[in-house]
Amino acid sequence: MRLLAICSLIALLGCAEPNTAPHTETFQGQLVLKPWQKSTDSYCAGGSEYFVLQAEDGNSQVLQTPEVLDQWQAYVDHTVVIQGYLQEKVISPPSDLSQHPQQPILQQVPADSAPEATTEPTPFRCQILVVEQIQLQ
Repeated sequence: MRLLAICSLIALLGCAEPNTAPHTETFQGQLVLKPWQKSTDSYCAGGSEYFVLQAEDGNSQVLQTPEVLDQWQAYVDHTVVIQGYLQEKVISPPSDLSQHPQQPILQQVPADSAPEATTEPTPFRCQILVVEQIQLQ
């Protein structure tokens, strides 16, 4: 009975669902070290040199950069197999004056007029590959 009351109280308060462990997958491709540049991939990676997994089909995925870049240096320009998971990353602009990717926001306007695009700072969303294990193929 107590458990039912506690569960009801949690549901009533609107508490978030418990965290579940991310689903680990296997990814394969060539590990490429990219220099910093003004791009969404570079911004997503944290604004410095970053790693990308380049798949055979031409798609690429930004990897979560390790604390020490040299850690993966032996794998650069080689085909690797990665165990990891995809994670959404949300980056809030530090201020209106900072340089960051902007996506136009459509304002609500009357149906008989065209919407106006603005460039208000909004959080930037991207997807990174969190590496749990990496090895040469």
